[in-house]
Amino acid sequence: EPSVCDKQAASSAVLVQLAAPQQCTAEDRVAIQRQGPGSAADSFPGLTAECGKSSWSVFGGWKHDKFNACLTRKVGISSGCSQCFSRAGEYSFKNCKAACLRSWCSEKCLSCSENFFPQVTECTGFEAPEPSVCDKQAASSAVLVQLAA
Repeated sequence: EPSVCDKQAASSAVLVQLAAPQQCTAEDRVAIQRQGPGSAADSFPGLTAECGKSSWSVFGGWKHDKFNACLTRKVGISSGCSQCFSRAGEYSFKNCKAACLRSWCSEKCLSCSENFFPQVTECTGFEAPEPSVCDKQAASSAVLVQLAA
């Protein structure tokens, strides 16, 4: 059983983590916003997805160092800022595998991974460009809704 000191140290660590300063600079924000939202390969969500695909393995799990090296190179942001998005990738890797198996921008995948968006916003200090749904079923449903309107 942990001692009182261990419990106090653990709760202090949690408080420090919750009070962590925002990790992205004004320059990081500009670079991220420049890429824009959506699901295109050159959008910010598309670039993060591309980096995510090369940052995990079945046996090795999520690799923050690989993700951060990729995203900092592709977008030109700091590694501290990139880490906010790497945590989101790790969340999706751990919690959304089945939903994201076919496509990172499917409705099912985005519905699962968006559960971590508030933590990303807290970490970065701003709302990053969001992905858009790219699966054909959702796109054809949207067309039908527009036609019926």
